[in-house]
Amino acid sequence: VHLAEKDVWADAAGAPVYLPREWDRDGFFHLSSIDQVLTPATRVYRGRDDLIARVLDAQYLGSAVVWEPGTDTDELFPHLYAALPAESVLGEVAFPPQPDGGFVLPPDLVRAVRSPLGG
Repeated sequence: VHLAEKDVWADAAGAPVYLPREWDRDGFFHLSSIDQVLTPATRVYRGRDDLIARVLDAQYLGSAVVWEPGTDTDELFPHLYAALPAESVLGEVAFPPQPDGGFVLPPDLVRAVRSPLGG
């Protein structure tokens, strides 16, 4: 799963590949497993009401994904060291905050990740 603001995804619409804003800063972009996605959502995007989760098919990402420690943690997160191919996106799900600004897993995201076809 990759999280980003709606306007970021809108800027990438129709492009064959996508490089997020953090590419210039980090040289990779941050992904999360379904079990990890609440950590960056809360840590980075707390209270944002314009968040989208893209469900990705890891088969298209291959060896460009490296599992490395996340920011301020020893927990390993997937980092993508390549552009994201458009065909790897299985679906997009809104990721709204709770009243306290935190997040819970949207049921549509859980269904999309657990589905063999992504949605």
